Amino acid sequence: MNEEYGNPITWKGQESIQPILETLQQNGTVMFHFPDNYHHTLFVHMYSEAPPGQAETVDKESGVDLLARISKIKSLEHISGLIEPVQAMGCTVKLTSPPPQF
Repeated sequence: MNEEYGNPITWKGQESIQPILETLQQNGTVMFHFPDNYHHTLFVHMYSEAPPGQAETVDKESGVDLLARISKIKSLEHISGLIEPVQAMGCTVKLTSPPPQF
């Protein structure tokens, strides 16, 4: 558990939208995470110009444009359901994912 964000919510598709929004409205902040199998896809999508062999660290911070970008990934389309509410709340979006440890 992260003290600042509380218990993270694991992304399970569209069913995760409501709990994420409820937590955001109650706490003013929320942390949710994607299952590990999304890491490489997120990295490639966010860093399409990265040279081969670069450590796959994902670290981006922005506004709802980051959610819009993530929602372009197949199977993460439902993230778009967060765009309008997050924009109305004036929230910042941060996406982090450390490289997998083998």
